[in-house]
Amino acid sequence: DPSAIIALTNCTILYVVVYELMTKRVNPRNVLVPSTLVVGGAIMSSFNGSFQIAIMGIVLVLVASNVTNAFGEIMEQTGVRKSDGVNFFIWRSFWLAATSTIMALAISMARGNQEMLWRKILESLPHSGWILLTMFFVFGGIGYKLVAKKTGRVSTIMNVLAGGQLILGLLITIIGNYFKPGLFGKVPGELSIWLIRALGTLMLFSGLYIIWRNRD
Repeated sequence: DPSAIIALTNCTILYVVVYELMTKRVNPRNVLVPSTLVVGGAIMSSFNGSFQIAIMGIVLVLVASNVTNAFGEIMEQTGVRKSDGVNFFIWRSFWLAATSTIMALAISMARGNQEMLWRKILESLPHSGWILLTMFFVFGGIGYKLVAKKTGRVSTIMNVLAGGQLILGLLITIIGNYFKPGLFGKVPGELSIWLIRALGTLMLFSGLYIIWRNRD
């Protein structure tokens, strides 16, 4: 279920922590405990009654996706520290926009779906306002993250982001389900599940507090 995917994606932090420990960029005492609390709290806070997931899903998310995400986070910091957050962000955005446009055109032409591509682009035009609004917040968030990576540890930043994403995700799910039941699937109503989630949230905040206390 989606809760298991959320929990597994937070394990990217562990790969980053291993890298920082191997390169002696952090003191183990300052990062192991809070990272364990954040990841463990994220898993418990995402609990939805079960964590049943296919073996292939575990391999793809826990290994393939998380390793590449960790590599990208580390490379981002390398780029930011060799220039600055703003310039790196501008060139990063240009690269992503250019390569994604070229790939979309190339793949649609290779598969003979050019007509479908242009039709979908035209269909999305009435929603351009919402797309621009959401992208404004997305680019703003990415920009602040890159600026933070200029001086902060990658593991610290990822721990804070993991906590914020999880808390916002739970709030949005609860609010969305209140106004439109079933919008995000079935929301558990069992008291035991919410007690586990509450304990996970407490662990999460404890880890974030330790990170704040031991900040660079």
